[in-house]
Amino acid sequence: VARLTSSQSQSAVTAAQTVRTVSRFVETDRSGDGITLRAAQHLAEYRRDLHRMFPAELEVELRRVDGEIKLVRKIVKMANSEDAVAGIAYLP
Repeated sequence: VARLTSSQSQSAVTAAQTVRTVSRFVETDRSGDGITLRAAQHLAEYRRDLHRMFPAELEVELRRVDGEIKLVRKIVKMANSEDAVAGIAYLP
């Protein structure tokens, strides 16, 4: 709603510069060829002369398939999930 009522358009603005840090990996489950991890993510965005932070908790499930590690599932729980997020395209 915030995006629709503002005069800003994502397609008319240059792309944000972002830096993502993922840390604090904790193994929460391991079975067969799979592993589930929990981690913390901090994403910093710089757009329109403003810096914004998007902290989140991650849950990632990985599985070894034919000798390669594949991403099975990724859940991102935003710490500020009640706020409007205009540039959501780069969050995953």
